[in-house]
Amino acid sequence: IPREVGDIEATRPDAAASSGWVQLRDGWRVLFGNPFLLVTTTLSIISVLVLAALQALILPVYFTGEGQPGMLGFVLTALAAGMLVGATLYALAGTRGRRRGWFLWGMIGTTVGLGVLASLASVWIVFAGAFLVGLASGLFSSLIGVLMIERIPEEMRGRIMGTQNAITTAAPPLGIVVAAVLTEFAGVGVAAAGVTSVWLVALALGVWAPSRRNLEREPAQGDEASVRVAD
Repeated sequence: IPREVGDIEATRPDAAASSGWVQLRDGWRVLFGNPFLLVTTTLSIISVLVLAALQALILPVYFTGEGQPGMLGFVLTALAAGMLVGATLYALAGTRGRRRGWFLWGMIGTTVGLGVLASLASVWIVFAGAFLVGLASGLFSSLIGVLMIERIPEEMRGRIMGTQNAITTAAPPLGIVVAAVLTEFAGVGVAAAGVTSVWLVALALGVWAPSRRNLEREPAQGDEASVRVAD
């Protein structure tokens, strides 16, 4: 890789001299001031919250209750395999058709997969639901990655994505705590239904949020959707 790849020229006179706290503030301000980034971050938070609760608590409790704790590893493998297949599918065919269609297929497929998984109807139904969740989420998460690269200027990418990662890191413990409380007082079935129902918020945002209506690549010279830092 040529050493000049990734070199960034300061776009503001004080950019090089600004402190880490100033850059962090810029990241937060831009993140919460841009509808596209705000919706994207919300989708990521909900996704990791739901998946963490399922993988770390609900599914282990379920398989232990069924007397088949060893199946947990196979189900998590199915989830990971589905993600790999979904991401590969988008990499190979993502340029065909409209991005909005790929995104909706991913969101709807994830919703259906979570519904199947949360039913806890049988071990093999849970297995199939996990694979479907991975397959569908691999589609829309790959597309989101492309959109993030396109719509965040290079000079702000580290600050914005670092802020997103910091927020997203707090989501798994929250999901696990909620799942633990529901499992303890209402049972694993209620916990699975309650946690996965949170995904309906993500589905509504993904389908109806104005920032998700046009996902096609826009001309660079007039790209109003790109993130800009206020002077």
